[in-house]
Amino acid sequence: IKPTTSPTATYILTNVVDDYVRIEGVELNGGNITNAQSLYGIALSAGIHDTLSDIRIDKVIIHDLQDVDGTGNRVVAGIYIVDGSAKISNTVIYDLPNTDAGAVSGASGIYEPGFGSDTHHIYNTTVFNMTDSGGGAGNTARGVWNNSATMTAKNVVCGKLSSTAGGTACFVLITTQSNNVSSDSTASGTGSQTMKTDYPAYFVEASPTGTDMHIKNPSL
Repeated sequence: IKPTTSPTATYILTNVVDDYVRIEGVELNGGNITNAQSLYGIALSAGIHDTLSDIRIDKVIIHDLQDVDGTGNRVVAGIYIVDGSAKISNTVIYDLPNTDAGAVSGASGIYEPGFGSDTHHIYNTTVFNMTDSGGGAGNTARGVWNNSATMTAKNVVCGKLSSTAGGTACFVLITTQSNNVSSDSTASGTGSQTMKTDYPAYFVEASPTGTDMHIKNPSL
């Protein structure tokens, strides 16, 4: 899915509004979207039941989502979770830049902003190259960012985060972690590894001009 659009508003490539949804085997490419404000690859919208829902996202690739509107407080997120309980697996999210200078702008691979009390499980997923160049003091670049949910992350690789003025973190407020890898110190739990930044040794090709996020075997 590669839409060509200039929305001048919040734009969602795939919007989930029902309790039972399966998204499998798709690629979401935001490279042809211009003048977006907040931009999400997949959004789990308000009104989905927290405990009764079953949203599954598997074998999905999300990339090249960019806030290019340049005004206000904007968020770029591969997967944005307002309500509902999600199982995310075997998914790759990469090359998400935020260029907006709003005080709470930023780019995140998976973002739960704190509107509900859901339960989420993230397995076998890669988040790579979240960047913020807006320059606002509150701008952030995050990998997997949780606020109020119960969230488990296992076998998740997160790396190459940068922000010109704000903060960066691969894992934020994750309830349970194990066997994760981070380019900073935020991976925790049994079997996790930190400070892993030799990206060419881990991925087939980790450059903006030829990104191939297949993990080399062995790599980490």
